[in-house]
Amino acid sequence: MKKFILFSIILSALTSTIISCGSPPKKETDSSSTTPTVKDVNFDQTPKNTTLYVGVQTRWEGGTELVAQGNCTALTTDTPEAGAKDCNILIPEGQLYYSDVIITLGSKTADFCSIVSFTAYSYRRSKVDDYVPPGSTEKIKCASDADAKANIGCWGGAGPLIYSDFPKTVGQYFIMATGLSTSITIPAANTKRYGSNRATTNTLVDRTVDNDDYVADTMSDYYITCRDIWAQPIYQFKLTIKDEDTQGTENMPARNQIEDWQGF
Repeated sequence: MKKFILFSIILSALTSTIISCGSPPKKETDSSSTTPTVKDVNFDQTPKNTTLYVGVQTRWEGGTELVAQGNCTALTTDTPEAGAKDCNILIPEGQLYYSDVIITLGSKTADFCSIVSFTAYSYRRSKVDDYVPPGSTEKIKCASDADAKANIGCWGGAGPLIYSDFPKTVGQYFIMATGLSTSITIPAANTKRYGSNRATTNTLVDRTVDNDDYVADTMSDYYITCRDIWAQPIYQFKLTIKDEDTQGTENMPARNQIEDWQGF
C-alpha cells in the first residue's frame, strides 16, 4: 500500500496538527481548533454512511456569501483502499481569481475514519538567486535547496497561501473526536497579487519539464485522506481545481482571460 502522507498524532491535544509530505523538510506543529470556520451545508445533506467528504466553495473577496462549486463523497459501501479517486471541481476563472476558496473535509463515520488529513497543492517556482516572486519587488535566493526551503517566495500554489512556514508545513489533519468536519481557506489570489490562477489550479499536464516560473518535477496535488486508528489510508481523493474559460457563442469564441497552466 502506497503511503501518501507521513505524520504522527498528538492524542492528548485532540486538535488538528500540521503534517509534512514530499521533498520539503518535515515539521510538526500544533494548530488551531478543528471547528469549521466556514460551514458547508452540502456536507449536512450527505448520507449517514459518508466516510469521506470534500467540498469546494468560493466567496468573493470582501463578500460574505458562499457559492458551492462542487463536492465529492465516498460512502462505506464504496471499495476501500482502492487508491486515490479523482475529484474535479470547475470554477469560472474570474470568480476563482477574485474569491477565497474554501475546502471542506469531513466524515460521518468515525468507526471507519478516525483521522482526516489534507495535503496542499504546491510547486517550486525557481532555482535562481535573483528571483522576484509575484506581488514583490525584492529579489530572493532560490538556487540551492537550502535557500528554497528558507524562502516561501520560491514556492507557488495553495500551500504558501495557507501555511506561513511553507515548505516546512504542507498540510494538516484533524481527529474525528473533535468534530465531523473542518474547513481550510485559501485566500483570493488577487489579494496576494498572484497574477494568475496558478495559485489554486493544479492542472499542469506535463510536470517533467521547466516552464515559466515552474521547476520540473516539483508539483504536488491536493490530497484528502480518510485514515483508520492505525493511520492506514482507507479512502482518498485527489482534488483538482480547474478554472473555466469564457464560454463562447457563435459570435464570441471561448477565450482565456486569466492565466493558469493552459498551454504548458
